[in-house]
Amino acid sequence: TKMMTLYLLFDSLRAGHITLQTPLTISRHAAAQLPVNLSLAPGMTMSVETAIKAIVVRSANDVAVAIAEAVGGTEGHFAELMTARARELGMRDTFYHNASGLPDRLQITTASDLAILARRLAYDYPQYFPYFATLSFNYRGASYYTHDNLLGRFQGTDGIKTGYTNASGFNLVSSVVRDGAHVIGVVMGGDTARARDNEMVRLLATTFKRVQADPALIAHGTIPWQSQSALPAMANGLPPGPGAVLTGLPAPVVLLSAPSINMALVGSGEMNEDAAESGIGLAAAAASVTNANCALRAIDRRV
Repeated sequence: TKMMTLYLLFDSLRAGHITLQTPLTISRHAAAQLPVNLSLAPGMTMSVETAIKAIVVRSANDVAVAIAEAVGGTEGHFAELMTARARELGMRDTFYHNASGLPDRLQITTASDLAILARRLAYDYPQYFPYFATLSFNYRGASYYTHDNLLGRFQGTDGIKTGYTNASGFNLVSSVVRDGAHVIGVVMGGDTARARDNEMVRLLATTFKRVQADPALIAHGTIPWQSQSALPAMANGLPPGPGAVLTGLPAPVVLLSAPSINMALVGSGEMNEDAAESGIGLAAAAASVTNANCALRAIDRRV
């Protein structure tokens, strides 16, 4: 969910409605969001750039709502904008009802749609995509660290996002680049963070082994978010200029691993990602996952 929240935030940056230094105000509704959050109080503010890091690293629900209200006026209207944007991007089976991803029976997504969104985040907004590789950030004297365990551990990983609810299990979208070859992986429904990560590594390692044996398997080219031209917007807060939506780039291999049904993001006795990953109440959470055994669903090769 927060991948789309950030996509709409990047839309607003590109349109010049906000900059990376624009302060976001925390409303009572935002402050009331369940953990994981930053324990923000109504009336507090934070910059857009800090908010991006809080979403990428911490998955802070109070910050997600603050973004929604700044861009869409209300979280409800923002969710409508999210769903409309999803359709424009070709995400046919995703429906948003909030900006955070907290349990909601009306909120559904699929691995295929998340692969589309990951690719569009990377190629539509290369100047902001490096934020998804953020390992940690500090805020109000506290340090927060990423849940993306592939960053810094699996060669070439440069983002993008983890996710967890009781009903959906442990989910991960990964972007990996090696020698100009770009691969996006999506794993949904892991019963533990380790199982999710192991499945992702298996998919990615197998693919790159095949690419090494046959380099013509997928296209190779310049990766836009790894070039220096993508950096100034992050440094000075300016929205991207014309040409930010890039065409003619090598399409990535997309790897999907997920249960055979779409899973609504709902659950009882909901745990946050911190508690779930630490193993607190994990047995109860695992029981609500529809299919803990991820299976390779599809490999979409585009050359």
